[in-house]
Amino acid sequence: MTGRSKEGLRESKHDARLMMEVVSTLSLFTRTTMLRWLPQLVDEAGLTGERYMMLFELGLQPDSSLKDLAEAIGVSPSALSVMVQSLVERGLVSRVADPADRRRIALRLSADGERTMARLEEGLVDRFHAYLEELDPALRAELADASRAMLDVVDRIMGRDESRTEE
Repeated sequence: MTGRSKEGLRESKHDARLMMEVVSTLSLFTRTTMLRWLPQLVDEAGLTGERYMMLFELGLQPDSSLKDLAEAIGVSPSALSVMVQSLVERGLVSRVADPADRRRIALRLSADGERTMARLEEGLVDRFHAYLEELDPALRAELADASRAMLDVVDRIMGRDESRTEE
């Protein structure tokens, strides 16, 4: 291995550590801001934090089974079943038969569930926007560019085909 490739490996490893630090810091930031902002938002939507997390997860992974959803949010399927039923009764979640396996029931957001999540997301965006407005416009633009680049990398790693454009 040449000195140049060892240096390239060190730089690449440094970049990986930096990305891990960014992900960890963003996770902490997300938990902190959600604990601060979500109670008011979910209360206004007539939800609990747990039910919001269910809707959020179904938005990320539509057509999840009860077992998959329970694993994703860290509760038992039996405990989750009651919460799912309440969201079905409110018209926020739909149960649908899996076309590939009619015995499997999949859960997904209903149209009302999607609208509710869009309103909640807009509330979160408004709060983030207030913070970002405090930044210098050039720094904000740099942060937006870096965010798009990071999301592109994460999408490639996760095998998702997303393209980010300026909105």
